[in-house]
Amino acid sequence: MPSSASSLAGLLGMLAFVVCFALCWLGAKWVRTEIKRRSKARTTALATSRQTPLLPTDAEDGFQPCPSCGFENFMRAIFCTVCGSELHVPSCDEVGVTSFEVIIHMTKEQVEQMGSKSLTTRQQRARQRREWSRKLDLEGKLYWYHSVPEPVNKKATSITPSPLSQFPGYVVRFKLSVNYHYVGNHPETSSEPFTKEGRIQQLAGEVAAMQMTLLDVAKANPVVSSLCIIMSFQFAVEDLIEWSARDFPTKYAKFVSHTSTLLRHASGTVLRIYIHRRSLLRQSMEHLSEIPAAHMDSLLRIDFIGESGIDAGGLHREWFALLGNAIADPASGIFKCVNDRDRTLYLNDNSAHDIGDDHLMYFHSVGRFIGRALLEGATIGFHLATPLLKIILGLPLSFTDLEFFDPQAFKSMVWLLDHEDVDEALGLDFTVVVKRGENVMHVVDLVPDGRSLNVTDANKTHYLERKFQYLLLESVADQLYVFLKGIYEVVPHELLMMFDPEELDYVLCGSDEIDVDDWERSTKYSDSLANHSVKTWFWELVREMPNEYRRRLLQFATGSDRVPLSGFNSLTSSDDRISPFTLNGVPFKNGGNIWSHSCFNRLDVPLYESRKKLQLALFGVLDADFHGFTTV
Repeated sequence: MPSSASSLAGLLGMLAFVVCFALCWLGAKWVRTEIKRRSKARTTALATSRQTPLLPTDAEDGFQPCPSCGFENFMRAIFCTVCGSELHVPSCDEVGVTSFEVIIHMTKEQVEQMGSKSLTTRQQRARQRREWSRKLDLEGKLYWYHSVPEPVNKKATSITPSPLSQFPGYVVRFKLSVNYHYVGNHPETSSEPFTKEGRIQQLAGEVAAMQMTLLDVAKANPVVSSLCIIMSFQFAVEDLIEWSARDFPTKYAKFVSHTSTLLRHASGTVLRIYIHRRSLLRQSMEHLSEIPAAHMDSLLRIDFIGESGIDAGGLHREWFALLGNAIADPASGIFKCVNDRDRTLYLNDNSAHDIGDDHLMYFHSVGRFIGRALLEGATIGFHLATPLLKIILGLPLSFTDLEFFDPQAFKSMVWLLDHEDVDEALGLDFTVVVKRGENVMHVVDLVPDGRSLNVTDANKTHYLERKFQYLLLESVADQLYVFLKGIYEVVPHELLMMFDPEELDYVLCGSDEIDVDDWERSTKYSDSLANHSVKTWFWELVREMPNEYRRRLLQFATGSDRVPLSGFNSLTSSDDRISPFTLNGVPFKNGGNIWSHSCFNRLDVPLYESRKKLQLALFGVLDADFHGFTTV
């Protein structure tokens, strides 16, 4: 009997082992099947998708919440694309969930616990991105909800929430006088191009009749834009609130679906712009401003005068990158850098001197340039300061936003708020000194006859409020109005309302870092290169490059040095169809040069006999000024 019992136990043990093995095998097979299914879905989308910088499967894959700022990153991300923190993918034991997609089930509390370590300024800024949100009260009335963020730098000041809470949130509103009417012969609704002089006249007339007001958030309608445009209710208010609370990949997928529709509506019209490279900024600003608003969603094509390249899409991308760099250059007079550490830009309040009498045309065109970037899924190559991003989105401004505009001024103003006897210590009055012209300093009264009114403990809050309002808004009111006008002429403001400032910055700028693994994973190869050593050597060299050289390589191959938000699998061709980066092996001849076809995202790489020869050819291209190559 013991022998029989022992045999039975052994048999049961063997059976249990077989069952466990079968379950494991079935589980592994399910995982492989699921991976293949998703891969096939991606391949199908790649073949058929049109103007889709974000594929639906990217949103379906879920997201990785950042442990520091809470931003919902795409699943492929290794570092947070907003604040730069390393992303931690917890094990099943850490979150108590047995799933292959554990990270999707993380709670906000778990994210907060993971992010309890000290944060950088960039991370703190990212955590404040949802300071203001739209909500409905019990009666169905829409209002602004304020979530008080933590101070950006607790060690730098002794701020407590109470002093800063004296300042309300401010909403910017621009409104034309009821007596205004356009005096020219070219109304905005016309389909005929403006002349440069006609556009300058129109903008000057609108600015002269424009009134800017700052509303307390309690009195502001949350679905009205900064230009007093009421939401067209393409979205219901409830839908807007719901989508604003969604994760970033999901809401960006919805945004792309709407902008794709806008582009398709204009698919029959092509606008061709002729530019001299040596006058790229000036001529681009003139041409962009001359386009009627009704055609700002049309297909753009670029011709560089005196060059033989024909724009099949590659020149357009190159122009976009070059123009972004020119706009961000301080010498252009359009923007000024307001934060050296983050390299963020704000409107230049001295632009009338730095640019000239047509400076408003420049800001109008830059607004249209940014609108086109949003429409096309392109990136602009520079970062706007947080207050400017909030104004574009129609979000309220807070006094603490001054820290992201002028950190030193903010620190000084907080010190003033935090200390007593300021009249004796500082001797301030209700004025601010600004630069106007070439090294000409101008005194501006913040209140009537402000230079005769001293700042005291009793009125210092009003002084700080007026100084904040002047620095951020009143000093650039004219420029800000035409800048916003340009953006909204391309992209309806309600499409932007679902984003927060950091999300909009990411949409406009993408990630500075290039993920080589994602690049290689999304690349296609010609048959001649698929099993050749050049393929291996190429990626070895790309991995060894500094990030700047990777961006140059991407610029050379695709016409843009930025990766689409959803990764390399969303690169598009000249006709806006998904077009993967392709390495095409060609015979070695005529010196073995590497050629690019940026309209197709393709590199023709000779089949070199050694890694060294490939390296010399590749870095020879990247060290040279390759702009203007006629192969597009």
